[in-house]
Amino acid sequence: MTALSLVPVADPTARVDFDDEEQVSQIITLDRPQTGAPDYAAKYRRLLQLLSKGRFEAAYDLLCSVRDAFPGDEALGRSIRLLRDHLSAKYATRLEDLDVVPCVVRRGVPLEEHERRVLSLVDGVSSFGELLLTSPLAQFDTLRALHTLIHLGVIADDVVASASRRPPPPTEVGPTPGPVEPTPTEVRRLLAPLEALDGFWGSALVDSASGRALGVYGADPRSLEQLGAIYGELLQVERRATEALGLGEPEDLIVTRSDEYHLLRPLRGRPDVFICLITRRPASNLMLSRLALAEVDREVDAALVGLGALDVSYC
Repeated sequence: MTALSLVPVADPTARVDFDDEEQVSQIITLDRPQTGAPDYAAKYRRLLQLLSKGRFEAAYDLLCSVRDAFPGDEALGRSIRLLRDHLSAKYATRLEDLDVVPCVVRRGVPLEEHERRVLSLVDGVSSFGELLLTSPLAQFDTLRALHTLIHLGVIADDVVASASRRPPPPTEVGPTPGPVEPTPTEVRRLLAPLEALDGFWGSALVDSASGRALGVYGADPRSLEQLGAIYGELLQVERRATEALGLGEPEDLIVTRSDEYHLLRPLRGRPDVFICLITRRPASNLMLSRLALAEVDREVDAALVGLGALDVSYC
């Protein structure tokens, strides 16, 4: 028995046509390996019902429940990742502003263990972005728990705390700040939160004008420095094309390789400086990586206002 392709869609509530049976094989089989084995045919029928009704969370849980029976099935793993990416996009829509600070507004609601663990981190001070980066759970599990807590009315946006995190509008134009020269320890602190991402390999802070890595954090500093120089040239080409065509500045650029994702995010305050993040594709979640980059962008941008020529620092 072959299962049907799980293809992410823009509207999480829309019905989906699953008609490509080539992508995913043997998620659920009619051949029972032994007496008393689970009825995978029934699970397969249940999966089709859930997908046809747009119940993607339940479909995801069902697929995960049979994964142990097929540990080497790459197609099953690919289907789980596709569905997880779709759900991540759905959850991230609610958490689009990572600066928002949640607070607990309702207690006594029955919760799952992972939801209680995430709830214990909600302190009225940490933003959604900080909770995603500091949670001991995997990024997807944290994102899902936060979405559930919001849906159940357990947590809500703290308007006052969220407003306090946003800088006030400028009142006057002051002198241009001097160069900021962070120490290797400071660069490490700024880039280190990205290590919490599933599939993390390395990150770098790069000056695209010179192609020079201003700081790197990862297992292979030399390779990160070389990649930074290459991608500095790529961003220069992108900037020229943006100006020539009158387009808006890109939030990020994504280079997809067979085994890796390379994400490039120019700093909002200093678009000539960018963060390069490299993750191992099979283990990483692209949506969560972009969310994490947006959060680190804020920290790095604030610390490197007026960034000048710096010495390369390896972390």
